[in-house]
Amino acid sequence: LRDMQKFLGWSRHIVNRIAVKIDNYEIVDSVRDDIEKTLGEDFTVRTWEQEKANLLKAVSMEKALNVIILFFIVIVAGFLIFAVLTMLVTEKTMDIGILKSMGATITGIMGIFIFEGFFIGIFGCILGTISGCIIALNLNPIADYIYKLTGWHPFPPDIYYLDKIPADVSAESIIMIIIATMITCIASSLYPAIKAASYDPAEAFRYE
Repeated sequence: LRDMQKFLGWSRHIVNRIAVKIDNYEIVDSVRDDIEKTLGEDFTVRTWEQEKANLLKAVSMEKALNVIILFFIVIVAGFLIFAVLTMLVTEKTMDIGILKSMGATITGIMGIFIFEGFFIGIFGCILGTISGCIIALNLNPIADYIYKLTGWHPFPPDIYYLDKIPADVSAESIIMIIIATMITCIASSLYPAIKAASYDPAEAFRYE
């Protein structure tokens, strides 16, 4: 501090900025207001969010892009489930015919393939949620390990101005993603289920 004051030609009693650190960031606005009232209009009091407004806007934009990317990933997964179940219906034509000739109902046949789509969605959501939470909670060690192996840092400190990347696992976001994924999986299995249920037993055996 003294070296900087000497370099700028200031006396030892002059500083141009004072930083205040608080333990509970949730009360930052009230603390800022109290400091502003105490110091008066001659001083400017700004929070970390106001100081890093451009950085936070960039992070917010990246978050929006991640939502869009996630949306297309879910759509692609839905098309894959649709393709797999459609091929399965074609391969199991004779089996479907046997079930229907033995008295299986339309809803029963549909339920089999809808349940398959539901099971794929549940399995994928469980696996994705567990792996995603593990990666999010260990983001910095993983990034450091990648940097040691390759020399490339996924989150360069000189770009993000942070020595560590903060990670916040939001239960609401996870629930919304799971619901959207399950709806997509079930919707993708409806057409193959309807196609399987509409098979006529005689037609199913014709080419077998």
